[in-house]
Amino acid sequence: MTRIKSNESNMILNAVNSFIDSLSKESKMLAIIDFDSRERFNWHYIPKARKGLSILDMAEQEKSNAKKILQVLLSPSGYVTAEKIIQHETILKEIEASKKISRFIRDPMLYYFSIFVSSTNFDILGIRVEGHHLSINVTVEKNKLISVTPNFFGANPALVKLGQNQGLRILDKEEDLSNEIFLSLKKDQLSRAIIYDEAPDDLITKADFQVLVDKEVGLSADLMSNAQIKKLYDLIDIYINRNPISFSQKLSEQIKKFGKERIFFAWAGSPELGKGNYYRISTPSIYIEYDNTQDEANHIHSVMRFIDDDFGVNSLFEHYKNQH
Repeated sequence: MTRIKSNESNMILNAVNSFIDSLSKESKMLAIIDFDSRERFNWHYIPKARKGLSILDMAEQEKSNAKKILQVLLSPSGYVTAEKIIQHETILKEIEASKKISRFIRDPMLYYFSIFVSSTNFDILGIRVEGHHLSINVTVEKNKLISVTPNFFGANPALVKLGQNQGLRILDKEEDLSNEIFLSLKKDQLSRAIIYDEAPDDLITKADFQVLVDKEVGLSADLMSNAQIKKLYDLIDIYINRNPISFSQKLSEQIKKFGKERIFFAWAGSPELGKGNYYRISTPSIYIEYDNTQDEANHIHSVMRFIDDDFGVNSLFEHYKNQH
C-alpha cells in the first residue's frame, strides 16, 4: 500500500497537536480515545450519536483548530466538498420540516472529531472526523501517512430542487462521469458490466470493517476503448483526489501501473434522473462504491476503501512483525 513520508503527515501531526493542546480537560476526555480500542473501526455514515468531541461541544478555539485538522486531512477540493456536506444538514432540515418529517436531528454542529492515541506506541495515531454523510479516517505512523480510508462522502438531497440552493449538487462529478461511462458501453460490454438488474438500496459493503465482497466482477478495463479507460481513470481520481495531494498523486500513479485486466467497473440500475443506480470500481489496491437509490433516487452514498488495508491495519501489522 502507498505510504507517504512528506510534509503532509507532519502537517497532520502539527494540526492534531495544536488541537489537543487547545482542549479543556473535559474536551480531552471526549476527543482522545485509545488507539487499540475497537472504537477506531466503528465508522458509519448515518445520523447517530458518536464517540468523540462534537463541534457543538467545542469552545471557539477548539473549533478553529478542529477546522485546521479537517483541512490537512483532505485536499483543498476535498475540504470544500466536506464543508458542503456538513452544511447540507441545514438544507435537509428545511426540506424535512416542509414535509413535516422529523426522523433525525439535522445539525451541522453534530460532527465529531476523534483522536486515537496509543498508550504504548506514540509513533502511531488515528484521526476520525465523522457525522451524517461524512466519515474521514486517517492513520499516521511516525511521519508517514499510511491510510486515508474508509473515506465516505454522501449527499441528501443529491440535487436540491427547491429554495435558495436550488440546483446545488455536491457530488455531481461522481454521478455524471459514471453515467457517461455507462452510456458509452456497447452491448457486449454491458453484458459484463451489469451485475444486478436493479440497484441495491445501499452500499453493499455498508460500514463493514473490511471489504469482503467479490471484487473482480464487472467489465475489466482491458475490454474498454481508450476513451472509456480514460474516463474510468478520471472517475477513480475523483475519489483519490479527495485526499492530501502528494498521497493522492502517488496512489493515482500506482493504480495506472496495474494491468488493465485487474481494473473492474460494475453497474446496476439506470442512469436516468430519478431512477436508482449503483456502481463499483475495484483495483488491486482500492475499492470504490456508489449508490443513489434512496429518497426517490436523490440521495448519494460514495466511498473509497483500501482493499485489505482500511485503517492501515495490515500496514501496521507488517511494521510490528518486521520491527518487533
